[in-house]
Amino acid sequence: MKLKYQAALLTAALAMGSCSSDDLYGVAEGSMGKVCKPGVEVSNVEKVIKDAAGSRASYDISNYIVDFTRQGEQIPVSSYVYKDMPGAVDLPEGSYTVSVRSHNVQKAEWDNPYFAGESSAFTITAGEFTEEVVLVKCTFQSLKVTVVFGPKLRAAMGDDVKVTVKANDEGTLVFTPAETRAGYFEAINGSVSMAFHFEGTVGGRFEQIANAFDNVEKGQHRIVTYELGAKPPVPDQPTGGISGDGISIDMEYVDEDLTGTVDPGKEDVIGGDEEEPGQKPVIPDPENPDQPDVPDQPENPDQPVVPSDNISFDGGEIKNGGSYTSTQFSVYAVKISAPKGCADINVVIDSTSLTPEELEGVGLSDKFSLVNDSQYFEALSGLSLPCGDAVKNQTEVTFDISSFMSLLGILGPSSSTFTLDVTDNEGNNEKMSFTIIVE
Repeated sequence: MKLKYQAALLTAALAMGSCSSDDLYGVAEGSMGKVCKPGVEVSNVEKVIKDAAGSRASYDISNYIVDFTRQGEQIPVSSYVYKDMPGAVDLPEGSYTVSVRSHNVQKAEWDNPYFAGESSAFTITAGEFTEEVVLVKCTFQSLKVTVVFGPKLRAAMGDDVKVTVKANDEGTLVFTPAETRAGYFEAINGSVSMAFHFEGTVGGRFEQIANAFDNVEKGQHRIVTYELGAKPPVPDQPTGGISGDGISIDMEYVDEDLTGTVDPGKEDVIGGDEEEPGQKPVIPDPENPDQPDVPDQPENPDQPVVPSDNISFDGGEIKNGGSYTSTQFSVYAVKISAPKGCADINVVIDSTSLTPEELEGVGLSDKFSLVNDSQYFEALSGLSLPCGDAVKNQTEVTFDISSFMSLLGILGPSSSTFTLDVTDNEGNNEKMSFTIIVE
């Protein structure tokens, strides 16, 4: 299938969206101009939604909301659902930004992480098509919470146990031991306050524990664990009454950074135990209460853990030799790990639609090096692919071909195999290939 795009416009289509020749030509004179449908990149999808809605390979941006807003104004000039956008958008003359969000964020919601981002400014000129490539990079903008009930606590607790989590005195979710979903809370002005309230019957007694956290940053995954810190009292016989005391339910939390901008474990804990925030509490040993049960340590703490020196690939659901059905809204990426540093990454594209002739028209080839083929660096950068110093000697490189998906989607049925050939600085070599099918 021979494309009818001029090279510059095909480059924009490859990198950003699905402009067709009908969309781009014949711009009417007057106060309106055109810009190509923007491209959308979503960072850290697999890390954010693991154990929740799916994985990066199956993530779909087709229902994302896109707003074109003229600078200095608050109300968007045009708004679209991404899948319903035309290939080129008509806008009045002026300077604009494009903002993209996954959905209309709620104060609290289950299994629905909020991603959002905004482009840099671009200009619409009356009667002209703006060939400037517009890219919106969306990042995780809410707060993820997971509540874990430890095995000793589960064995001693009743059916009424629950943990109520409230953010900013507005968004509220109730976690029970049967709840496996992650909760997501809106972050307001870059930070939130959160309260955790544990209540329920443990060892035959009704227990309540309240903890609060201040300045919790968006982009965190706060994992909160409740566990018994002492053996629960045993009911007396035959009355069934509770004798003794000393039930201790310890709350431990860990912050996982999902954006790369959060410094975990630095928040102040308001209320609750006096342990240092972010540290694992010392849990009393019920068999020997005078000797605390120190959290598990490595067998030889002086011996550092040595990472593997092997080149490896992490594509989530994408596996070496796998074949995956795609749409123009699918998101695909492979994380390449080379502990000895990358010497070179060679890429081969064997496609029924992205033929060598078509790729040549946009400054690419069906075979190229991400390190040595500088003649392709401009085109690769336009596709948001790493090249040059962003690959050379790096120990981790992400090969994200999501920007190819729009083009593959509008070219009709196709099969495209991508092969990654990685060599590290000690001469070790590994390959990975996977196939994207558009039906």
